[in-house]
Amino acid sequence: MVQLPQKVTFSHDVAPICMPVEGGAVSKSECKAIGWGKVGGGEHDPSSPVLKEVDHNMLSASECKTQHPEISDLQVCAGYSQHGVCSGDSGGPLMCKNSQGAYVLVGITSYGDKICGGSRPAVFTNVEKYLSWIKRVKTDYP
Repeated sequence: MVQLPQKVTFSHDVAPICMPVEGGAVSKSECKAIGWGKVGGGEHDPSSPVLKEVDHNMLSASECKTQHPEISDLQVCAGYSQHGVCSGDSGGPLMCKNSQGAYVLVGITSYGDKICGGSRPAVFTNVEKYLSWIKRVKTDYP
């Protein structure tokens, strides 16, 4: 979370995202990750000059654990083979549609395979698990 020095003016191009609701349902197949990460798989490839997006499906906790045995319940997995987040996308959103068609912030990009869109899904911080902390910070720092 970042506290800005002034209020943000929302527009067609700049808008807030919905926060998840504890136990709330979101589509596991209508998700997107966005970021300005590397445009190739190489260490020296440049970052994207434009915001890029990739469609993702979320995996179940057991599917995620099969691909990434190191993860905890504080994380979720999403992605396809050959399509995914890249180096430099960390901190960006994983957003999924809710039943009203609005995007909800489900995850925060953490890591993926070294090669962009490798053979394993990417790992994201599970935002729902941090809702009480987010609420506390918003109360302490209005």
